[in-house]
Amino acid sequence: MTDTTTAPAATTAKPLPTYGEWGEVPDRKMTKTQHAQLDMPRVPAPPVVGHVWARDPVTGKGEVRLDLYDSLQSTPTATGAERLLAAPVDRTHTCSRCGAHSERVLAEYKQRDGNRRRLCVECARSMRSHAAQCEAADERALQTAWAREVTTDPTSAWAHLHYPPRGRTTSGRLRPPPYVLVTAVDHTGALLVRMTIRLAGLRSTEEVPTAAVPLEKARRQLARRLGGRRLITWESDHAHTIAKWIREGGAECRRVDGDTLYYRLPRWRGIVRDGNRVYECLPPGRADRLYVATVRMAALPELADDARAWLTAGPGRTRVEVTGDEEAARRIHAVLRATGIVADDAEAAPVPLDDSPVVVTMAVFCDRDGVAG
Repeated sequence: MTDTTTAPAATTAKPLPTYGEWGEVPDRKMTKTQHAQLDMPRVPAPPVVGHVWARDPVTGKGEVRLDLYDSLQSTPTATGAERLLAAPVDRTHTCSRCGAHSERVLAEYKQRDGNRRRLCVECARSMRSHAAQCEAADERALQTAWAREVTTDPTSAWAHLHYPPRGRTTSGRLRPPPYVLVTAVDHTGALLVRMTIRLAGLRSTEEVPTAAVPLEKARRQLARRLGGRRLITWESDHAHTIAKWIREGGAECRRVDGDTLYYRLPRWRGIVRDGNRVYECLPPGRADRLYVATVRMAALPELADDARAWLTAGPGRTRVEVTGDEEAARRIHAVLRATGIVADDAEAAPVPLDDSPVVVTMAVFCDRDGVAG
């Protein structure tokens, strides 16, 4: 007779979760010590439901793996009401900032002044955010100072490289870009360079705009227009590539460490999220947009309250006359236009004053209903 009874399948125990730090541990999971330190002490009940790696509670050095228990399965201790009432008030359960009374011992957090305070989770998050915001404000001031320096430097030039989407070879590697669009503007926002450079060889099957300039010719043109200028780019690779082409064209440009908006713009924005500063943002794009971002970083749009009230006093246009150095007059026009105050169709038209080629007067038409708040 054949035995058709099948043996029960062996059950594999599900591995217990192990947490790398206290912040990952769910609230309901506690160690034996944490159960005993509750405002109303309890006794944990088996089984162990997880582990956490933490500093050795005995020696305070190194890390040990502690067992965690489900607090919902725990039971009250045998301590009576009289003994509980006679015990001294335990301040470790009270948030020193908001006064909330936690049932668990609150963690200590080090403040900016070096003192340590016991805080609830929300106050700790708020304090971290406040500290990060204070640091961001200090950093924003540094970036504003840099922006003011480069926007007042007549040798500054904002340059940008835009590559087309790149395909892949049969092996999966990215193909070299067949061409690149180069744009550059000066410290007034005036266009210096706008050209498409052919990077692919003449035998390449990649599509290249018909107006693309051969790289050899483009190097000489870039050297003439950007030679001797201080390059401000989105990322350092762009500055390195442009500087290399200018050098091969027979000139040199100024490259200052840190003149990249990829590094500076997020720090000027100073965004804090979940208690941490955000060190990235979307790239503005073309050279003229890099220039506008730098002008805004220089805090030039932040007009005095009385000036902003005058500009927004009513709809329509206002004629403003600027008299002085032609370069300064053009600069004021460029700044107002970049910040959205000057009408789009208003062009700078300096008129010599008293037959002087240096002192000019220029009319600027402002859209008073278009000023950003």
